[in-house]
Amino acid sequence: MRGMSAAVFANNVETDDGRQLTRYDVSVQRRYRDGDAYKTTSVFRRDDLPILQLLARRAWEYIVDVEATPGKDDEEAE
Repeated sequence: MRGMSAAVFANNVETDDGRQLTRYDVSVQRRYRDGDAYKTTSVFRRDDLPILQLLARRAWEYIVDVEATPGKDDEEAE
C-alpha cells in the first residue's frame, strides 16, 4: 500500500516452565525511490500514518486469526 508493507514473523519460544509458545513480531517498512535506486525506511510521514494504522490492524487481525485456528500457522508457512 503506497510502498508500505508489514511482515509478521512467528517465533517459537520456551517458557521457564518448559511450555512451547509462538509469539509474533511485526516489521513495518516503507519503500521509496532515491534517484534510480529503491531504498527502505522505518520512518513514516504524516500522510503515511493512516496506511500504517491499516497495516498494523491487518497484521493484528492475521495474528489473532492464526492464534484462534490450531495448526493454521503451519499451513500458512507451506
